[in-house]
Amino acid sequence: NTVYPLADEYCNGIDDDCNNTIDDAYALDAISWFNDGDGDSYGDPLVAQSACAQPSGFVSNSDDCDDLLSDVYLGADEYCNGLDDNCDGNIDEDTAVDAQIWYGDTDFDSFGDPLNSIVSCYQSNGYVSNQGDCDDSLNTINPSMLEYCNSIDDNCDGNIDEGLLNLYFQDQD
Repeated sequence: NTVYPLADEYCNGIDDDCNNTIDDAYALDAISWFNDGDGDSYGDPLVAQSACAQPSGFVSNSDDCDDLLSDVYLGADEYCNGLDDNCDGNIDEDTAVDAQIWYGDTDFDSFGDPLNSIVSCYQSNGYVSNQGDCDDSLNTINPSMLEYCNSIDDNCDGNIDEGLLNLYFQDQD
C-alpha cells in the first residue's frame, strides 16, 4: 500500500512512486554528494547532487575550498605559497609549515637580535633572517666587525679583545 503513483520516493531499493526508476535522486532520504574534482577526498561545496548511492567522483563532505588543487582542503598544512591551503579563510599564516623566524635588527647592521624574533612567511621591516647580533643597539658591534682592544666583544664571538697583542715596554727610569 506504500507503492503507488505520486507516492513519496525513498532510498529503499523499491520504485515507490511507480515512475520506473528505483531510488530517484529526489528521494526524501537521498544524501547530498559533493564533486571531488581533484581526487583528494574533499568535496566542492558548490558542486553537489542528491542521490541514494554515492556517485562516481563525489564524496559526502564539502570541505574543499579549491577543488582544482589536491593539496588544498580543510585541515591541510598551510604553506607560504599565496594560497589558503587549509581552507580557513587566511593566506600564508604565521603557523605555516615553512614560515621563517625573523630577528629584530634595531641598529640596521643586517644582524638580528636572537631575543627579539617573529615567525612569518614574509620578512617584516626591521627584521632579518640571521640572529648573530650580540648588541642590537650599536651597529658597530656584530659578527662582521673586527675585534679591537677596547674591552668590548666587537665581533660577537663571546670573547673580548681576543687575538690582539699589545706590546708593553718596561719603563725603568
